[in-house]
Amino acid sequence: KVAARPGADRPLQSWCRWHLQGVGFRHLFLFFDHGESAVDEGSGVPLLVPDSTHPTAVALRQEFPPSSLSVLAGKDGRLRQWQRDNCASWETLEGFVQDEVQARQSLNAETAAHLARDMGIAWLLHMDSDELFYCGEGGKVEDHFRDLDREGIDQLTYLNHEAVPEREDVGDFFQEVTLFRRHHFTVPLRPQAQACMRFWERRTNHGQYMLVYDNGKSAARVHAIAGVQSVHHWRLATDARSCTALADPRKMDLANLRKTNYPCILHYVTCGLSWLRDKYGILGEFPDAWFGGKLPIAPSFHLDARDALAQGGDVLRALYSSQVMLGPQEEDEPAAELDRQINSGVCFRVEHVSQYLRGDEAITTQWTAASLENAAVEEPPQHYQTSVPPPPPVAAAPAAAEQVPAEPGVYGFEKAWIISSAAQGFFDDDDDDDDDDDDD
Repeated sequence: KVAARPGADRPLQSWCRWHLQGVGFRHLFLFFDHGESAVDEGSGVPLLVPDSTHPTAVALRQEFPPSSLSVLAGKDGRLRQWQRDNCASWETLEGFVQDEVQARQSLNAETAAHLARDMGIAWLLHMDSDELFYCGEGGKVEDHFRDLDREGIDQLTYLNHEAVPEREDVGDFFQEVTLFRRHHFTVPLRPQAQACMRFWERRTNHGQYMLVYDNGKSAARVHAIAGVQSVHHWRLATDARSCTALADPRKMDLANLRKTNYPCILHYVTCGLSWLRDKYGILGEFPDAWFGGKLPIAPSFHLDARDALAQGGDVLRALYSSQVMLGPQEEDEPAAELDRQINSGVCFRVEHVSQYLRGDEAITTQWTAASLENAAVEEPPQHYQTSVPPPPPVAAAPAAAEQVPAEPGVYGFEKAWIISSAAQGFFDDDDDDDDDDDDD
């Protein structure tokens, strides 16, 4: 399921091709914040009308059959009425649906869960259209979810890694970007890695290692889904088991830690200056808090990008060059910095996705985002400067007083990295002890 960005034809076609053909998902549910719908007689759910002039929907229907793809008009009044009648989270989110993208995303995810249940789909993953589910080279989702079934796991939260563009002009980022910044919970605990992580931190105004979220995305067994907790997690039935691949000091739960390098989420956040400009142009001058001021947005790249666009001129380009892209603006040779980042284990390459999507044909046209009417909101990472996650909870949005006091500067970030590494080491030692006991 994806919160789709109208106008993003080429990347979204790559997104669908990767998930349906590359890793083997059975069906995709796409929600557009645009277009008119008609009620599907079979499910009763409003779908984007087949003869829609919506260019992205038309392009997708030409390539993918209805048996593999459902496209829904996310802002249509008939869909809202259906969600009012069928979604448990409607009462909580109703007041935020008009203005908050994350509220619509949560309701759309719950709608997809209803549809998936009716279609006999076993597992459901909630992602945005700038994210890929990567199972490792040659990996398939069927094998992974079969393993989760065997282990009795009903939900798994996956690590997310951020793509790092190496130039300003990027079209289909899924085909063109291959460099990634590793989630800090998986970076090796050694001085070289620490120095390379601080390189990224120094580039931002607020000491961010990751530019946006760092709490993963989740897949859940459909029959165990009771609702949506946030855009990152499903709310499960009381007897269901939820696990995570993140050894997260903010919510340490070693009993349900499932070390999972693959699958993971590859997040192609603002890969290309045109994508950054269009996204924040659509979001506009949004306030400094979500949900009617109840959930403040921490000082972050997200707010800086909003302000940079408003200032005009080359301010946004300078922000992209200095904080997003790894390129010729580096003080040292960019190739030398790149080598340091990869050799330290902080960055890594994923060539397989690009090679798969490009096939044997090289990209010969320059393509840019023309109309991103539903640019997904990217919340700042839960840095250890704030511990309350920004997505909407099922209950009322938490008050600011419930936030844990901020930890200053680099201390909080590096402390989390060290604690997570130590916890995973303890987890590995415990597994080794169990293996020794078995040998006895």
